[in-house]
Amino acid sequence: MRKRIDVAITAVMLLLLPAMASGDERPITMQLSFDCVKFEGDCEKIRLIKPPEDQKQLHKTESGVTAGVALKGSEINDGVINLAPGELVFVKIAYVNDSNRAVRFRAIPHHVEPQNLQVVAILQCLCLGETYTVPPHSAWYRILRVGAAFDMPAGSRFIATHILTSENLLPEAFAPAPHFHSHHDHH
Repeated sequence: MRKRIDVAITAVMLLLLPAMASGDERPITMQLSFDCVKFEGDCEKIRLIKPPEDQKQLHKTESGVTAGVALKGSEINDGVINLAPGELVFVKIAYVNDSNRAVRFRAIPHHVEPQNLQVVAILQCLCLGETYTVPPHSAWYRILRVGAAFDMPAGSRFIATHILTSENLLPEAFAPAPHFHSHHDHH
């Protein structure tokens, strides 16, 4: 195990060297955007926020919370984040549902433009197989981690677009799995 860790640290250092040696200090500009396709809610209500320290837990998801809890932190204007090569940051996607009905949605795989930066963009975001539900008159949020790999060229600019849809959702609740009795259960 120790050897694997040493190899991983060496590999990371090798990736760091070109960025450190170049001396290029220009930030990498990432813009996170959300497109809504057949979305039950109002796409304009989706917010990107720099979460407070007490919410910085990767993939932390809370539904049915107050708008104050969901929107806690500082809003990220136009979804634009400046990064250094190798830098990862926590981001919160939040939605406030002020309607009288639940809003349900799922994510479709994100895409990065320009496409050649897809392999060096780091996006730990929404689970594709999960249906998210925001109850009426409440809010929802999820903590994501995004960034740029060490080998992303300084000064790069890219847009990472996430698509949200309310189409083809999994059922709200699955029927309980049947219990199968073996012949040993009846002794």
